[in-house]
Amino acid sequence: MKAPALWCGSLVCLLAACDRPRPAREPAEVERAEEVVASGDPSRVRIGFETLGLHEAQRFNTQPTLSFPFFARSDRVLTAASLTLRFADLIAPVGGESDLRGLEISVNQEKVATLGPEQMRGFQREVHLPIDAAVIGDKNLLTLRLLTGREGPCGKIPPESWKIIRSGELEMQSAPLPLPDELSLLPLPFVDRHFDREASVAIVLPKAPTGRELQAVSRVAGWFGVDTGVPLRFVPQLGTLPDGPAVVLIDDPEQAKVLGLPAPAGASLLILDHPKFPRSNVKLLLVSGSTPEELDRAVDTLAAGSAGRFKGPLQLATAPVPRAAALADEAPRWLRGGHALRLAEVPGGEALIHDGVEGGKIASTFRLPPDVWVWPAEFVDLDLRWSLALPRDVPQPRLDVLFNGAYLGRLPDLDLPHGETRGEQHLRIHRDKLKGFNELVVFVNYADAERICTASAAGGGGARVQILPDTTFQLGAAGTFAPQPDIESFVNDGFPFTRFADLSQTGVVLSSPLDPAELGLLLSTLAHFASITGAPGMPAFLTAEQALEAGLDKDLLVLGTGETNPLLRRWADRLPLVLGGDAPRPQMPSQTDQLLALFTGRIGHQELRRARGLVAPLPRLSAAAGFESPSHAGRTVMVLAATRPEDLRSFSQFRGFAEGVVARGDLLVSSGNQRYRFAIGPSFGRGELSPWNTLRWFLAEHPLLLVPFLLVGVLLLAVVTRVSLERRVRERLESTEAL
Repeated sequence: MKAPALWCGSLVCLLAACDRPRPAREPAEVERAEEVVASGDPSRVRIGFETLGLHEAQRFNTQPTLSFPFFARSDRVLTAASLTLRFADLIAPVGGESDLRGLEISVNQEKVATLGPEQMRGFQREVHLPIDAAVIGDKNLLTLRLLTGREGPCGKIPPESWKIIRSGELEMQSAPLPLPDELSLLPLPFVDRHFDREASVAIVLPKAPTGRELQAVSRVAGWFGVDTGVPLRFVPQLGTLPDGPAVVLIDDPEQAKVLGLPAPAGASLLILDHPKFPRSNVKLLLVSGSTPEELDRAVDTLAAGSAGRFKGPLQLATAPVPRAAALADEAPRWLRGGHALRLAEVPGGEALIHDGVEGGKIASTFRLPPDVWVWPAEFVDLDLRWSLALPRDVPQPRLDVLFNGAYLGRLPDLDLPHGETRGEQHLRIHRDKLKGFNELVVFVNYADAERICTASAAGGGGARVQILPDTTFQLGAAGTFAPQPDIESFVNDGFPFTRFADLSQTGVVLSSPLDPAELGLLLSTLAHFASITGAPGMPAFLTAEQALEAGLDKDLLVLGTGETNPLLRRWADRLPLVLGGDAPRPQMPSQTDQLLALFTGRIGHQELRRARGLVAPLPRLSAAAGFESPSHAGRTVMVLAATRPEDLRSFSQFRGFAEGVVARGDLLVSSGNQRYRFAIGPSFGRGELSPWNTLRWFLAEHPLLLVPFLLVGVLLLAVVTRVSLERRVRERLESTEAL
């Protein structure tokens, strides 16, 4: 694309105020993300090379050319860009001397620079390259090409050559692009699905929310979670509009007047310019009604489906539709457990194909109910079926199978007559690897590159590997059971709260008075739950007194600090971490049955010592902790707390790798980029097991009880043996007397 055309396109769009929605980007452009510069200025965005696509695996790429698409948010237009490259200390020699001749950088096929070896060595190992604005367009492609003295078969370069680039950033400057008042553009301007790695959404409530208003804003957050697909941070504001895009909830015309907004047109959704920023990309989404009942209808209309079905600036709410009660372990984004699962049931399972003679992978991801339980069985059987179609003289690829990162095995070679050949292999997945979110990966690796290149050049048809849709996971014997608390399952799958997708079995206890940061964390958590299930939920909001009522049959989500939430003070002895006082302090939580606590073994005490050593240096932290509800046996209480309210940012602070020793845990500590998982307190089970398996699981969780069981068994054996021996002695004596 020529530079004048690029600038013309941008200018026309600016002058026309973007009269129509911008077209969706290509799939190859979707998996890119932003990292905002420390200044927080949205007009300046910096993308690290790791995020751009030069991850660790790419550094082993043997292709001399790598390309990375980049672009601005859909509501902005790029005006300038620059590239910073940092090189490794050493350049690996090939054949005794360096084989590297340089690095060529281009954008949209226009050369930016060619760096020689001297610019990548010695003291000058960081290079800053401005990119001519004339070559930048709406969609851009950054291309890096390593120039070498000689290339191998198929033009390949030695492995690890790309390790010469240690790190780098692409910095982009952009200008706002005016957006029309069009609901079909949602979730813009709040979230750009194709650009944002994380996003922040401002939520405006005219006054301190009641329980009903909290339920309404919860469903709005859930809709964002379902429709955006990125981690979200919510910034609630009471009674004022922020200087940026915001979602505003109104249930009274007077509230609209105070905020300087138009009165609600009944139960409706309305998008309009921010009063301070007319004809811009700073928009307000009004979810409004003249009464609380009308606001509920407007929220239901928003939550009913994707924004693509809305048209124009105003959408009147539909008539109220009764909500069907959710069923346990069923959600729009979950597959059913308890039956043989075929890949044909998984979205995309019909097209798990790898074409060509270059290596690659075939991947399938799917969700199951997090409480699918196969214990005491050790393994889940996988009947993997695949097909091969290869040109003449192309050797069979090596096919390695992984499930959730665990290596399952290598698929055997097949007899290859003319045409397609199918194979089947029985594999076994350890039960510990079966999760709520699962990924089956088959890596395709062709050896003997020179021979493959010759065959490829000769033609004879393309190479194809396909994982067949009738590949089956044998889950027919699986039940529903889950040990609790389980921090990993809570963070990754929202369990046990997501067991009912509508959150009808969930109670939320907030601090009083409510801190905006605490509400923001709650909305971020509920959006995360909705992204897992595919349905916006609406929990019940309870006071501390209601949560303490005996027999309360709900799983509880408790937020706050030890000073702000009275329920945390009341249940402080049940938590594995005390947040009150001068510094956080891990402790052994109390148990309902102190006698059973004696038989749980030493794991909890070992974890407690580890926690004390790791948590002590962290004066500021946030934590997620779980325990069995004192109000109802078998129900879970999960606490999201922090040393200070401002440390409650978003649910993302709990996501990612957490250092842990045992599989499950009841405590997750997050401080900066560090996360630690511990299993200190007792566990309990929820679900359905046979009486025999219930006893076996109980003994597995209380191993020291096996000692008295063993003693009782030995005593019974001794008694039986004694009785048997005495009987035999009597029989022999009687037979002797008879003689």
